[in-house]
Amino acid sequence: MKYFLLFLLTLLAGGSAWAQSPDSRGGAVSQTGSEQRRAELRLALKAPTRREPQERERVPEEKPADRHLSAQERESLRQQLRLQRRDARTD
Repeated sequence: MKYFLLFLLTLLAGGSAWAQSPDSRGGAVSQTGSEQRRAELRLALKAPTRREPQERERVPEEKPADRHLSAQERESLRQQLRLQRRDARTD
């Protein structure tokens, strides 16, 4: 009796699933879903190539320095940094 009820329950569940049309089961939806996913993946793969020229345009070109510090100016800045370090340590 136990096995008969299990068989009957399985038959009812399987029969109702089999009785549905393919459209209501999602067969067509999954096919278009896979096509849609492929299209999204194609767009995702193409997107970085489209963004690269835009990113290059946005980056400003670095201009070379018009002048460099003289040896005396560099030494003056070093001295100022040393004084600031000492002041920071004592605080």
